[in-house]
Amino acid sequence: CINGYGIWVLKKEYDNEEANEKIKGLKSSEIHDMLFERGINLNDVETWKKRGIGVYKKSWEIEGFNPKKQEKTVSTRSEVFVDYELDIFSPEFFEKL
Repeated sequence: CINGYGIWVLKKEYDNEEANEKIKGLKSSEIHDMLFERGINLNDVETWKKRGIGVYKKSWEIEGFNPKKQEKTVSTRSEVFVDYELDIFSPEFFEKL
């Protein structure tokens, strides 16, 4: 997402091809500096705008009661979860998923 910020800022100053060439091969710290020079401090930008969002399924178990069998049951429920506060990608990040 940092690259996205960088490219759109450069496209305000250059045509598409030149903007792409200018950002090609830059490290994220260099893009940060380039944006800061143009008045954009990424520390002030919402996390999801810097890192993107994650969309994944979260599951949990619930206890219920089966009236036909007269016994307790355990079922799994799940829902789609949208995460706007992603951690920086690392091996630990993917283990938590």
